Amino acid sequence: MAFLGLCSVASLLAWVFGVGPFATWFWAFSAPALALLVAVVTLATRNGRRPELRTAVVAGTIGGLLGTLGYDVFRLPFHLAGLRLLTPIDSYGVLLLGADHSDDLTGLVGWMYHVTNGVGFGIAYAVVALHRRWWWGVLWAMVLETATILTPFVGTYGIEGKWAIIAIAYAAHVAYGVPLGRWVERAGTRVPQLHEMTKRPIAVALLVTAAGLVLWHHPWTVLGDRDDGGGGALSVAVRDGRFVPRWLRVAPGDCVLVHNRDAAGYTVTGAGHDVALAARGTASVCFDDDGVHRVRTSSRPDAGGYVIVDAEKPRSRPSQARPSTSSPSTAAPPPVVAATQPCAQPESGQQIAGMNDAFVRTSGVWAVLPANHAGRTPVLLGTDDNGQSWIYHCVPHAASGESVFFLDHTRGWAIVVDVEDSISLVLRTVDGGRTWGAGVLPAGTYLLRDAFFIDEQHGWATGERAGSAVVLRSDDGGASWSEVHAPAGTPSPRKVRFVSRSRGWVLDGGGKVASTSDGGTTWTVQTLEQATYTDIAFADEHTGWVAGNDDERARGYVWATRDGGTTWTKAGDFPHALNDVAAEDATTVRAGGGPAGTVEVSRDGGRTWQAQPALPSLAKVWALDDATVWGYSHDADRAGCLYSSVSAQGEPGIWTAHVLFNTPGCRATHA
Repeated sequence: MAFLGLCSVASLLAWVFGVGPFATWFWAFSAPALALLVAVVTLATRNGRRPELRTAVVAGTIGGLLGTLGYDVFRLPFHLAGLRLLTPIDSYGVLLLGADHSDDLTGLVGWMYHVTNGVGFGIAYAVVALHRRWWWGVLWAMVLETATILTPFVGTYGIEGKWAIIAIAYAAHVAYGVPLGRWVERAGTRVPQLHEMTKRPIAVALLVTAAGLVLWHHPWTVLGDRDDGGGGALSVAVRDGRFVPRWLRVAPGDCVLVHNRDAAGYTVTGAGHDVALAARGTASVCFDDDGVHRVRTSSRPDAGGYVIVDAEKPRSRPSQARPSTSSPSTAAPPPVVAATQPCAQPESGQQIAGMNDAFVRTSGVWAVLPANHAGRTPVLLGTDDNGQSWIYHCVPHAASGESVFFLDHTRGWAIVVDVEDSISLVLRTVDGGRTWGAGVLPAGTYLLRDAFFIDEQHGWATGERAGSAVVLRSDDGGASWSEVHAPAGTPSPRKVRFVSRSRGWVLDGGGKVASTSDGGTTWTVQTLEQATYTDIAFADEHTGWVAGNDDERARGYVWATRDGGTTWTKAGDFPHALNDVAAEDATTVRAGGGPAGTVEVSRDGGRTWQAQPALPSLAKVWALDDATVWGYSHDADRAGCLYSSVSAQGEPGIWTAHVLFNTPGCRATHA
C-alpha cells in the first residue's frame, strides 16, 4: 500500500532520470498505480473490514492535503519576493499533457499532480506509521526532500548548489510534515469524527480541493492555442517584459521566436548565450542543453519566462536556421546586392503625389512613394531618430512603392513596381535601410501589393500574376521566393498576415478573407459584407480585425474574429472611411486613415470605440502606444508630409509635420 502511494511521483522521476517521457510514465504507470490503490482500499475495507487500513488511508489523505497546503503557504512569501518557488508546478502540467506551452489547463493539471503527490506521500506515511508521534511525520518529510536533492531533479530545475533555495525547501517540508504527523498520530480520534460528519471524507476532501483548483485556474477560458509555429516553429510574445505564455516546451536544438510587443528593447538571457531583442522586434533564441531554463528579459523577479528543453520531445524543426553565436541577435542573413542607390532630398517645387505606405517602429519610420521619374525622386525613405534626419533611396528606373514592412531595427522589406515593365521587385535590407537588394522571384510577371515576415527568414507576399491571385513564400529572408497555393475566389488580394509558419490570412479588397493553417497549402475563404476592404491585423492566431469602406454610403467598417477567421462579426460602423487597422494586443485595436482624419480606438477587443481627433485626410495612421501616433496625408497641399503626434495622459496631442519634400502645404504643427 505504501508503495502504491509513492507511485504518483514515478513519472516525474522517470523524466528527470531520462528513462522516458513524463506523460508516458504517468499514464502507463502512475495513473494505474493510483487506480489500483483506490481499488485495493475499497475492497479491503468493505463491510468494515481492515479498520486500521481505512483509518490510515483517511488520515494520510487529510494529513497529506493539509501538509501540502502548509508546504505551499510557507513558500508563498519567498515566491512573491522573486524566488519563484511555486513556478515549477506549472511545468508538471505541460509535461503531463505533452503540451508545447502553458495555459490555464496545464496550470490546473500541474497543480492537481502536485496535490496528488502530497496525498500519495501522506498515505504512504500513514500506512507504515499510524499512531506514531507527530515528529515522525517531520522526519518523513525530511527524507522526501533529501531524496529529491539526491536525484537529477535539482540539476534539471536549475537549483543545484543554490543552498538558500534548498534551505527554504527543507523548512517548507517541516510545514508539510507537522500537520501530516499530527493527523496520523491522532487518527484514532479524528477519523471517527470525520465519519460522523460524512460517510465519505476522502471523496469530500478531494472534491473540495479539485473544485478550488478549477475555480482558481478556470480552464474553460483556454482557447486551445498550442501553436507549433508551423513546421514546428514555437513562438512566445513579450508583454511588459514577461513571456506570454510563461512556459514553453522544446526539444534540444530547437529555437523559439520571441516577439517583443513592448516599446522597450531587452537582452534575453538564460539560453546559454545572450540575444538582443529590439523594441517591437523579433529574435530567435535557441536551446541545446536539457532541463528547465529560466529565461530573463531583465532583473525583475517576474521578467521573462521558462523553457523546458525536453530530450524526450522530437525536434520540431530539424533544418531550422540558427542564430550565429558571434551575433547577439539572429542568424546571418544572405548577402544583399544593392538594387537602390542613396539620393538627395527632392528639390523645392517638385510635385510629389504623397505616400503609398509606411511602417512605423520605435524611433523609426520607413515609407514608400508613388511613381516617380527614373532616378529623380526617392522611392524609399526612412528615419531612425524620429524624423530628425532622413535617408532617401532611388532606383535607376521609374518605380512606384507599394508597401514596406520592418521586422526589427535592421531587417525590412519593400515592394516596388517597375512602372515601365509593370513588374514587381521585392526589396530587402539587413542594415536598417542603408542598402536595399532585390529578391529573386519565380519566372512570370508579378504585380505584388504586400509582404509580411514572421521572423528573419520566413515571409509571404501577395498580389497578382496574369490577372489571378498569387501568394509567394520566402524561407531565406527574401533572397528568393516561390509560389504557394493561392486562395480561390480572391481576385484582388491586398494584404497578407501570418502569426506563425502555418497560420495566416490573405485579405481580398472585395470583402473575402482567406485563412490557412498549413502555411498556404490549403485555404478557407470567408465572405464579408460587400464593401472595399483595405487592411487586416491579427493580435494572435485567434483574434483579428479587418477595416473597410462603403463608398456609396460613406461609411467605414471594422470586422472582428475571435476564432482565427472562421467567423466574422461587425465590430464597428463609423460615419467616415477607414484605411487601416492596427492591433496592439488582443484587446487594444485602432482604426483610422481617411478624409475625416479620425482615429477610432477600442480597448475591449472592438466591443466599444472611442474617437480620437487626428488630421483631415490622413491616409494612414499607426500608434506605437497610447501616447505616440504617426500618420501621413494624401491632400494635394500636404502630400509628402509625415506627421507625428505625442499626447500626454490620453489628451489629444499636437501633430508635428516632418517636411520630407519641401511641400508648401506642410505646416510645422497642427492641433
